[in-house]
Amino acid sequence: MGEPTFYGAFEDLPPSTIVCILFFGSIIFVTIGMAAKAFLTEDTRAIREALRISRNIHKSDPHEITLKGTFVPIYVLFHHFSILGLIIMCTFICEKHPPFRSVERQDFDEDSFVFTIILVITIGFFTWKENGSFMKDKYGDLNIYVEDDNISETTSVGASSYGTSVGASSFGGSSFGGSTLSASVENINIQKQSMTSEGRMASGNTSINSTDLESLLEKDKSVASLDKDDASSLVASSVNSEDTLKTGQESDGGSDHLLEDILTSDNDDRDMESRELMDHEMMGVPTFAEEQDKDVLNLHQTLELKGALTLCYLVYQSANAGRAFESQHHNIGYSPDLGDVYNPYYNLSKVGTSAFLFLTGYGHTCYFLQQEDYSFRRLLKILLRINLSALFLCLALDKPYIFYKACAVHTYFVILVYATVCWRKSKNYTKFGLRIKMMIAALFIFLLWDCPLRLWPVHAIIFGRSQSSTSGAQYGRLWEFYFQGHLHHWAPLIGMLFAVNKDVTSLTLRRLEKLGTSTELVFKGIIGATITFAFGLWYLGPFHAKKFMYNAINSYFGFLPILWYIFFRNSTVALRSSHSKLFKAIGMYSLELYMLHQHIFLSDESGSKLMVIPGYPACNILVITALLFSVARYLKIVTSVLISLLLSSSADKYALWNSCALIGCLSFLYTIASLFDIFGINNPHVVATSTLICGLLLHQAIVDITSSSGKKGSSNKYSSRNSSKVDDSVTSKGIPTLIAAFGIAILCILWHLASVSGVASHSLPLPKACGEVANEGKWTIVPACSEFQKGINSRDFGSRTHSKTCEDIHQWGWVKNKCSSKCRFKFHEPIDAQTKLEGRNIMFLGDTVTRSVYFAFCRALGDQSAGNFDAELPLHSEITKSFGETKISFQWAPLTNDVLEKLKAIKPETDLVIAGSGALDKLHLWATEADRQSYEVTVKQVAKDLQFLKDQSAPVVWIKPTAVNTKALPNEEKRTQMSETKIQEIREMQEKHGIYDAATFVLDGFSLTESQVERSFDGIHYPTQIYDVCAQIVMNTIDWLIPPSGKYYTPTSSFKPKPGSMANPALGLMVLCCFMIGLFFFDGYIGFSYLATALMQPTASPLPNKITLFYMSRDEQTKYSFVPQDVFQEVHRAHQSRRSKQRRDKIPKSDLPKKSRDREQDAGSVLSSLSGGKSKYTVSSRRTFGLETINED
Repeated sequence: MGEPTFYGAFEDLPPSTIVCILFFGSIIFVTIGMAAKAFLTEDTRAIREALRISRNIHKSDPHEITLKGTFVPIYVLFHHFSILGLIIMCTFICEKHPPFRSVERQDFDEDSFVFTIILVITIGFFTWKENGSFMKDKYGDLNIYVEDDNISETTSVGASSYGTSVGASSFGGSSFGGSTLSASVENINIQKQSMTSEGRMASGNTSINSTDLESLLEKDKSVASLDKDDASSLVASSVNSEDTLKTGQESDGGSDHLLEDILTSDNDDRDMESRELMDHEMMGVPTFAEEQDKDVLNLHQTLELKGALTLCYLVYQSANAGRAFESQHHNIGYSPDLGDVYNPYYNLSKVGTSAFLFLTGYGHTCYFLQQEDYSFRRLLKILLRINLSALFLCLALDKPYIFYKACAVHTYFVILVYATVCWRKSKNYTKFGLRIKMMIAALFIFLLWDCPLRLWPVHAIIFGRSQSSTSGAQYGRLWEFYFQGHLHHWAPLIGMLFAVNKDVTSLTLRRLEKLGTSTELVFKGIIGATITFAFGLWYLGPFHAKKFMYNAINSYFGFLPILWYIFFRNSTVALRSSHSKLFKAIGMYSLELYMLHQHIFLSDESGSKLMVIPGYPACNILVITALLFSVARYLKIVTSVLISLLLSSSADKYALWNSCALIGCLSFLYTIASLFDIFGINNPHVVATSTLICGLLLHQAIVDITSSSGKKGSSNKYSSRNSSKVDDSVTSKGIPTLIAAFGIAILCILWHLASVSGVASHSLPLPKACGEVANEGKWTIVPACSEFQKGINSRDFGSRTHSKTCEDIHQWGWVKNKCSSKCRFKFHEPIDAQTKLEGRNIMFLGDTVTRSVYFAFCRALGDQSAGNFDAELPLHSEITKSFGETKISFQWAPLTNDVLEKLKAIKPETDLVIAGSGALDKLHLWATEADRQSYEVTVKQVAKDLQFLKDQSAPVVWIKPTAVNTKALPNEEKRTQMSETKIQEIREMQEKHGIYDAATFVLDGFSLTESQVERSFDGIHYPTQIYDVCAQIVMNTIDWLIPPSGKYYTPTSSFKPKPGSMANPALGLMVLCCFMIGLFFFDGYIGFSYLATALMQPTASPLPNKITLFYMSRDEQTKYSFVPQDVFQEVHRAHQSRRSKQRRDKIPKSDLPKKSRDREQDAGSVLSSLSGGKSKYTVSSRRTFGLETINED
């Protein structure tokens, strides 16, 4: 039979997709026109600038270019919007029109899954490196030696610029800020001058000479204008930081200065190896600080954890581990029993998701408190970072926002973190102010998520109350958000808790590591054993819960393995100061990988794998993985630049204005697209014409804006050199427009070719024309004794294969047809079949062959016991089964006359009739010529009734008699009357008198069984596998036999969950109490540290413990204490001293008391004497737990 071909496959576009076409099409039009104009005028600065930012995002600062009415900034903005549009187009084609048919995800193979995970971890281990090794490799060991009085001291260049005050990461902004950078640079100059004048640089001990330093400093001309007063303030700060030095803490200002949460890293996306030193890299100053890289849960670790979790999640999705072991539990309907399966890999995936949200709370809390940036602009940057790509993907693919569940949940908890730290932000730096606010936030979470107070409907304002199924939300958007949020609603709070207690944890570890090895091991061992004990209880208890039960309790226990991992990951200095380079690099793109893997790695809403190399599954995985990572990298770069440009102004009102302008533009275009849809003109021709018109108007507006700005001030560095010449040239106006129109035409042609030559999505119904090829397929033989099957036998059944050979498995497959046919037949899982037939009434009429197909249909719906031998049932009885609201019935009609009578009794509520007969007619009603004529009349009448049913009420599927194995027929009478030759006469008569033409679809039993005739055990009937294929063929034809009411199937299951139904006040109260203990007892490990301090309290004093405590004051005792509360007192006192110094530095010198002015003058004289080369002071790097000192010789 011929293969159906379809054209114009991307017609009837939804309004949301038209919005993306108009938006990105217009921008691409303008971008091509501006680029053509730049080439024609030989002024390509804008193009070079755009490429420079894209290519060197880690070295370029998008804030250098602000959105002004000049050529370069506008081109840079449109250039990156155009790249984003091309990425969205690529994703759309992969999802809607892939080049080849996607392959359904196969059954879970535990052996392959575990092997791949171990392989990934092993490769990550071989990329293990020190945290600061990148800067060492780039600049060498930047140690400058200053000698005075035969004393050599070493200082790391620029280390002071990071700020080393205790508590910087958890209590406030960096200790120095912008002036610190200037002081650091001036400090370098002072050291260089001193070394040059005295000529005593230690040879062989330095990796940078004076000339090299000079060239590095001259990378930015602004260095020459730095004020020495900044250096004076640095010296004064260091001289007067006596209290800070006593704390003995090695701070992590540099790490936390750049620490971002797991999904919403800062929009100034540099190469993450140099992001730690971003401020100095901008000025060309080679700076690397090693101390902050050894802190607890530093930036390297968060990115490493994020990358490891992302890789494991991709392997989890590829292996279909979420459906593991479900084949051992055959359940029916949408009842909660579907979750009555223990799947350890599913449970681990939920722990991984909790870790992402833990890092969201942790990273944002660190950033807000350290940087003291509570502006609304900062919140907009985070929200755009999470949602910008998701917004355009939802529009282009016509998906609801809840489809990207992680974006919705992370947005919710980011707003919670921001509200907590921003409300009365001055209280964040008091002893208990922030902790009280966090307690209020925890109570809010407890009441909203864990108490059945019916407060959840307030979220219906955003997600609506509808429980109708939609893409990504089977039971409605509100329930899906509630379900995903409830799985992890305590994880962000625990992350915030760890962030505010991070300094206490860090200082405690550093004190321990200054003691003897035995004391350190014992103390850490007690904490580790306690956390491991809690981890063991989680593993033996909640972790082994079945699927639905674990969903209900994950939020209350899922943070325990996270804390266990953090403790042991940071248990030694060597572990804290190293990371996996592979995982860290992947962690940079976790958000993009999450969104894109659902369209590029997988497809059809994660139901199948994208196929680009048919027949080579392993090579295909390799190719699509490389494609996924490449697209994710470019998407990250583009979105980072766009967000930085849109929010380039530091004022909140301008950031809000740009955001509202973007939303307003999209809303206006959506209105136009909706009008197209209402009037039925949403076809490619109208959309393409509208895109060209919008592009022309926008291009002319940009030309007018840039021309006027060029005339006002030609001195602007972004204005065109030849603006007046360009504006007056007709060629420069006409040719760019033509080139832009030609570029848009090429994109339209490429999209049209992709839509015509590509295949259709599994999520869309098959067209009626696919009925011509639905029966075309063949059987293949698959060895049963493969290594895969042997592994299953050994793992799941405890058996082994003793024979080298065993019976082969016969497997059915549809014949490959052209991709343009859009006929993507697939095997339906029970949940898919139930969804497709939800609420339908299907009637089977016929003989034993039809009954076998009926049982196969029931098995396809999930009843695996259907068709089993049962001697208690009547031999030829009527059978009815229900699957939710789906009703499947069988009525015994062995002869064609019986089928005719049953057809006349079909009720109007029947949605589909499946009938078949003929074999028994040949045996019982074919003795004489009169019988043959009578049968012929009956066949004609059946054809008429089938036509009537098809036209008036229900479509009909007719089952053509299967092939007969004449030799296997049990007696001579049957071999005479029911041979294959005799049954062929029945088939020809049915076709001659119009039964096959009258039926809506003919299930060709003969072609299906012709090559399998030897498998018929009694000549007529076949193994159940044959009839299972029949059921799957009919299941595919349902798409056009019973068309769905909407684009997506909308099941109306009796199981309708309600938001708030997963609340558990008892477990919620337990977590709340643990949270309060960690919050007000200053322990990031929610109280586990106190057990160690109760059993063992080391002291640094040489005196006996009792004498030490008797003679020492309380403040002195805290210096040697390991109790978190005592450690916090010291951290808080040092922090308050630093903040007092910061406030004092902001006061004009004229307003300072005389004593303070004298101190400033003394500090200035120190610098003056240093620069003269005859100072009795030296710059030293004697570090007390990472704090730099300036000592008097």
